[in-house]
Amino acid sequence: MALPQDESTSGPAARNSDYDLSTAIDPEAVGLRQKLTSYGDAHFSLFMRKLFIKAMGYSEDALSRPIVGIVNTYSSFNPCHANIPQLIDAVKRGVQLSGGLAIDFPTISLHESFAAPTSMFLRNLMSMDTEEMIRAQPVDSVILIGGACARCPLSVPSLMSFGDPQAATRRRRLN
Repeated sequence: MALPQDESTSGPAARNSDYDLSTAIDPEAVGLRQKLTSYGDAHFSLFMRKLFIKAMGYSEDALSRPIVGIVNTYSSFNPCHANIPQLIDAVKRGVQLSGGLAIDFPTISLHESFAAPTSMFLRNLMSMDTEEMIRAQPVDSVILIGGACARCPLSVPSLMSFGDPQAATRRRRLN
């Protein structure tokens, strides 16, 4: 007959210091442990974060990896975004193969044909939204994916280099 083991020397608490209340959570932590919501107790904040994200199917192992945010401007209203879902999937596979955890999240999407009276009024809002979403998420790095429209570099002008994927596709077809 096996004797029950003390929970402090076996089980999840022994394998993961996130559940050890006597160990402080490092304020310079990376991944899921950074930028915790302030509920007054860092362990409770981390517990709540993990509770919600684990409900989406993530394992403890996946959540211990560096988090790469994939910021995207996908919208079905934007014809420049027809291939973005496939591009996001390819980027996620590359991040996973490199040992990271890829989590995508949207930001504002603009297309001149669908923005009334003009997208010019919304460009600053797009930039602010992108910057604040990056700042708010517990990410170690980000990858920005936008369409071919002239507004995409405005997402985060200092972070995003811009190329026209539609022009590249046209060049490939011509060659």
